[in-house]
Parts: sequence; structure tokens; C-alpha cells
Amino acid sequence: DEALQIAASEGVRIDLLLTDVIMPGLSGKQIHEALVASRPGLPVAYMSGYTANILAGHGVLGQETTLIQKPFTLVELAVAVRKVLDRSPDARIDWSTA
Repeated sequence: DEALQIAASEGVRIDLLLTDVIMPGLSGKQIHEALVASRPGLPVAYMSGYTANILAGHGVLGQETTLIQKPFTLVELAVAVRKVLDRSPDARIDWSTA
């Protein structure tokens, strides 16, 4: 809920959503779907400590889904973020201001 409130604030720019799959309240997929309504093409990377068997029922395990298994290193996170951004032509991060 807090993420959606922040995203609704004026002037907030979101280049990538990194979210856990399973959380109290809204799931990562529900947050992504809500944000995509106002930000079509918003790239997403999911993270989870659960196995694929448990995640299968949450609707995030697709061919184009980037899932980072917890625990992960900063290098693994960076590789996953780069992979997602490389697939998304709308994602343009200006690293000088990020």
C-alpha cells in the first residue's frame, strides 16, 4: 500500500519495480499491475525466498519473468536489474541523477 501511495505522488519517476512476490497485503504482482495502469511498460523484477513450486500459484513465473532467488548478492541483483532494463525499451535511467 505504501509503495502505491508513493508512486501516486506528483513528480515520482519509477524506472523499475523490484518487489517481493509474497508479502502481507498486496502481492508483488498486484503492485505491478496497479502501477502498470498508470505506467505502461513498467519493467519489474521479482525476488523471493520461496521455491518455484510455492510461487507457481502467484502468477509471476513466466518466460519473460526475472526472479531473483533470496538470498542474493549485489552482483546478482545488478545482473538481474540490467537484464530487465535491457528488455524494456521504455526504461531509460540517467545514472548521473539516479
